[in-house]
Amino acid sequence: MTAAAGHIPVTAVFNPNSGPGGSVDGNYPAAMTSLENAGGKVVAYIPTGYGATPLATVEAEADTYISQYGSRIDGFFIDEMTNSNSASDLSYYHDLYTY
Repeated sequence: MTAAAGHIPVTAVFNPNSGPGGSVDGNYPAAMTSLENAGGKVVAYIPTGYGATPLATVEAEADTYISQYGSRIDGFFIDEMTNSNSASDLSYYHDLYTY
């Protein structure tokens, strides 16, 4: 990916444990830094359980990624989004986006 990032836009979805995991694996920061130095980006994976995962849990996962990997995280890949148009689902994802 690092070699490709010098030629084309590359965004890697970072998912160490279906979310941030409990500790930092020392191999990840070096790989993320190499990719970013080559022009790539890293977004952190967060599942939402189709809106069933409590918002506080999802926010805590975002906070954990930032505390573990800091500025190496360029954004978040929010997975398992609901396709419902209900007001509560829209509010959930709006609140997450705002957070």
